[in-house]
Amino acid sequence: MFRSTRSSAIRASRRPTFPWSHSRLEKKNSPDSTPSRLLGHLAAWNYFESIKSAGNTEFIKKWQAFTKNPKRVTNDPMEAHVIGFNMWVKAVEKAKSTDADKVIDALPGIEAANLTGGTSKMLPNHHITKPVFIGEIRGGRPVRRRVEDHGSRPGRRLVRLPAGLARISRPTG
Repeated sequence: MFRSTRSSAIRASRRPTFPWSHSRLEKKNSPDSTPSRLLGHLAAWNYFESIKSAGNTEFIKKWQAFTKNPKRVTNDPMEAHVIGFNMWVKAVEKAKSTDADKVIDALPGIEAANLTGGTSKMLPNHHITKPVFIGEIRGGRPVRRRVEDHGSRPGRRLVRLPAGLARISRPTG
């Protein structure tokens, strides 16, 4: 996408592009990751490593210590796994069992802290609620938040429509 906009002379200063999601790790490993191609464009994600909270700071430190790499980045899927693991532990406690079916039945309604300072909740459809953040990609620096929604939003799934129509997001459950 960034290669196409760049070759079309579209610059972020005039018309920033807005991919659905883009993590720092994806940005770092993307073949189009030169700062001139990404600088100023926007990213939507439920988690950015640059978000300041006690839980996030602690998680980043533990991750970098584990990897023995102080430059190693975190991303949204990692945060989702932290939330999911903590919810699973609470569901085991609620079910008073490690039987998977009993734990799965206990999950709806379970809440766990997310790394951005809020709380995520497991919905009956087994999606979790998470906040939404929109940030600006900056060369060699953390994503700068431009828009943030501290409330949690229900999980959604992408639905493939008939040929010729765009993919849209519709609520599930």
